[in-house]
Amino acid sequence: MPKHFSFMLFLILLASCGPTASRLTAPDGGSGYFVRCKSTKAECFEKAITICPTGYRIIDSENISPTRDTAPFFEMLIQCDYSWQNMERTLKK
Repeated sequence: MPKHFSFMLFLILLASCGPTASRLTAPDGGSGYFVRCKSTKAECFEKAITICPTGYRIIDSENISPTRDTAPFFEMLIQCDYSWQNMERTLKK
């Protein structure tokens, strides 16, 4: 296997290990995001901040351990907080 191909495969696998986020319609009809992390909750919170820099609220969250052979993961449903107070706090940083 060429070195270039091995390195590209490594990068793809590494990228797939990070947190993922998908936009969706929240239960109240507004827009929200489904965030899933495979290693730590902190990764999910960091991903949420990159999606919602003015703040967010967690609508639902869950720790999941499907089977003994599958690694646990953390999921949460969030909505961005676009209130003026949070925007002002973000701009002052």
